[in-house]
Amino acid sequence: MELRQTESKQPETSEEKFFMVAIQGQPIVKLPDTSLREALRYCMVKVGLRGKNFPTGAEKTLLMNHIVVNYGTHTPEEIKLAFDMALGAKLGLSSDEIKCYESFSCLYFSTIMNAYRVWAAQVERQKEKEKLPEPKVYTQEEIDQIEKEYQEFLKTPLAKKYGKI
Repeated sequence: MELRQTESKQPETSEEKFFMVAIQGQPIVKLPDTSLREALRYCMVKVGLRGKNFPTGAEKTLLMNHIVVNYGTHTPEEIKLAFDMALGAKLGLSSDEIKCYESFSCLYFSTIMNAYRVWAAQVERQKEKEKLPEPKVYTQEEIDQIEKEYQEFLKTPLAKKYGKI
C-alpha cells in the first residue's frame, strides 16, 4: 500500500469559497437591471432597512447608476457576499459603518463595497502566491557542475565570437 502526499495549505474560509463562486458570474454591467435590483433588495433586507425607506424614484436611479458606474465589474453575488461579510464583521468595518441608519445611500453602499474590494484583493493575492512554484535550490554539487559547463563554454568559438557573458 502506497502513501499519498497531500499539499499542506491552509483551508479556505467559507467566504473565500463563496468568493471563488461569486466572481464566476456575469458582471452587473452585462446583466439586466433586475439582477442588480434583486441583489440590492437582498442587501437592504439584510441590513434591516424597512420597506418604507427603500430608495425610490430619483434616489433609486442615482443609486443604481452609481453602482453600475463604480462597481459594474462586480457580480450580484459579490454584492450579496460583501454585505453578508460586513454584517458578520469580517471586513474590518466599525459597527457605525455597518449600520445603515434607515438610509441606503451611495456612500453607504460604497463603504461596504470598498471594504470588500480590499478583502477580495488580499484573497486574490494569496491565490496567486499559491500558484507560484517554489524556487529551485541548487546543491553545491549542481553549482559546481554548472560552473564547469560554463567554463567549458567560454572556450568554444561561439563564446569567443560574442565575448564573455
